[in-house]
Amino acid sequence: MKLKASLWLVRASQLEAVSALEGHVATGRVSPTDPSGWVAAALDAGDVSRLLPDRPQIQFLTTSETFAVVARSEDGERLAWRRNDGEGPALDSVAGMIASTFGGAPELVAAALLGTDPNINGIDFALRTIVDLPGRTIRPARLGRAPVIGYDGTQLAFDNTARLAGPCLCVAGRDGWNFMVPAADASWSVPKILAALRSLSSHEGQPVHPFAMWKLGDTALLRVDWAEGAAALAVLGPVWQTLGEVGRLDRERENRLIDALSSYADPSTVRSALAIVQETPGRSGIAEFLQAVGLPSQAAEILDMRRGDHVGAKRLEHVPMKAAKRVLAAPRKQQISAVAYLSLGAVFMVLGFLDRDSLPGVLILVLAGTFLMGGAVLWQVARAARRRASASTSAANCTSQ
Repeated sequence: MKLKASLWLVRASQLEAVSALEGHVATGRVSPTDPSGWVAAALDAGDVSRLLPDRPQIQFLTTSETFAVVARSEDGERLAWRRNDGEGPALDSVAGMIASTFGGAPELVAAALLGTDPNINGIDFALRTIVDLPGRTIRPARLGRAPVIGYDGTQLAFDNTARLAGPCLCVAGRDGWNFMVPAADASWSVPKILAALRSLSSHEGQPVHPFAMWKLGDTALLRVDWAEGAAALAVLGPVWQTLGEVGRLDRERENRLIDALSSYADPSTVRSALAIVQETPGRSGIAEFLQAVGLPSQAAEILDMRRGDHVGAKRLEHVPMKAAKRVLAAPRKQQISAVAYLSLGAVFMVLGFLDRDSLPGVLILVLAGTFLMGGAVLWQVARAARRRASASTSAANCTSQ
């Protein structure tokens, strides 16, 4: 009978278990370390108890027709039971060890082992209704619907993007950072907002990499946009570590995050911070990671707040693209008026200069100066207004291409 899969429970840290399995097991996943000091590993492998022979452990091995339990107790005694063996001392010993290690009644554990289907999911589900097995985080947490977006570029680019993407709740942070929390009915998706912010930063010559974070149970999902069409993703918190080919992909994702954060922290700092946050659940671990890699830890605080609890936040409503283009048209009219004022001023200046020795000539020169000064002021006002409007339309155009 061909082995299908196995579930290995061992008293070890996640790092110890992964290190022991690498090179011996082709594919599998290892849970974060449980508060009790145990980990769970879902493997496509047979008996692996030899890899950590001095540790208490329990392994469930399944085939197409049956399953077996191989265990090592605290004092080193090896226990084994196959479902085909039925009731007896072997089952009592294995059930007793499971119950004493993870809490529960031995007779209920024995009944669950006898009655469950011969597959890992069936065994896992049956036992979790009786005892507190490690590896509960195997069940995926639901991604939060309200992300936090962080940006350390210019205030003008941030506000204009928030208005076009809105409605958004905006929070002024520390050290030049700004945060926005898009509303559920926001006009733009998060990737589109990040692309707009990154594009505006590149136009301004700033090495800025906007980021977004979503709540993910006791952890957070981080996305950093660092080049056109390139984004790095990372889970900040305890996660299941993968082995083999899938593990290689995880390491590639880690390398992309290192590239994305290269403007803020060196590679060794990012790797060290990732290793620490993967063992530290909750907001404190996320905040420490952000601070270590040069991102604002304040983002972790905002992520935990309810939408109405953001002190000092301002709400920016959505501005449609058509309205933004109308805003852009207004400075053009001001510029035309400024050119007219400057032209009239120049004409009056010439006429007044020709008759400068008479009182009318002096009055014409005064009038010319007034027109020239007014035209210059109007030109500067129109130029500033056009710059603000251009930032708005650039934010939209860079994501519509």
